[in-house]
Amino acid sequence: MNLANLDVSKYKRFFAFGCSFTNYIWPTWADIIAQDIEVYQNWGQIGSGNHYIFNSVLECDARNNFTKDDLVIIMWSSIEREDRYSNGKWLTAITEKDKKSLYGRQWFKSYGEDYRSCLIRDMAFIKSTQTFLSAKNCDWANFSMYSICNMDEEKLLQDGYADDKDVDLLIQRYLKLNRDLCDGKEITEPYVCDPDVLALYKDAYSQIKYSVLDIVRQGHFLKDNLANFGDGHPTPIEHLNYLDTVLPNNLSLKAKQFAVEWESVVQSIKERDVMPQKFERPIIKRL
Repeated sequence: MNLANLDVSKYKRFFAFGCSFTNYIWPTWADIIAQDIEVYQNWGQIGSGNHYIFNSVLECDARNNFTKDDLVIIMWSSIEREDRYSNGKWLTAITEKDKKSLYGRQWFKSYGEDYRSCLIRDMAFIKSTQTFLSAKNCDWANFSMYSICNMDEEKLLQDGYADDKDVDLLIQRYLKLNRDLCDGKEITEPYVCDPDVLALYKDAYSQIKYSVLDIVRQGHFLKDNLANFGDGHPTPIEHLNYLDTVLPNNLSLKAKQFAVEWESVVQSIKERDVMPQKFERPIIKRL
């Protein structure tokens, strides 16, 4: 069942999936929830895209067999990432530099910037995963790291809307577009990319909660008050606030205090100018 509310007392096991917004050097939303559930596996991987996430969900079920006593939450990543399994490990590429280094300049020239193909691929991954989890009879929820939809920058430029003075206005339009899609509304934004693909997968999109960056950063990936090093990852308290916003819950005082204590560690990075010791999670077996 796709959750509207989270009752952590119901579950014997919790499985989390995503990218660095799920598994990072400090605790994330997944680690906060895990404080209240005995068995916990975090399959998130830094830099991963939705291809990796899709495969991880299926592999995890093959190893663990999801049941009605399990909680499965996925935070989908940005769609223009490229994942491949090669030589015994997953390769993940986010930036143009990463893609050219891993897959070659010719590959990048042919395929590396095709947003529409990424959207078609990833929406199919998302819908397939939702259908699979519904059939497994476990409780599940879909979060997102960033909005899956995109705005047509070329058309915006042509119409004179991409000037610096329009940035805040464009961000607000972008936020409204994503929230309308998450709410299952019809698309009215004239500058949306590939509205036919979004319309086709309207039901799948509507089962995704608002993105964490839209909630805690209002569409901005980086802000001046970040922890340090221009690090745009949400802090533990931001992760907690996100959970409280998109998935009303009965998290314990212990879980909330866990977020508060780690928030102090993260914020102290500014003062010490060093990274904290990496937060350690249970090791899980995977391909």
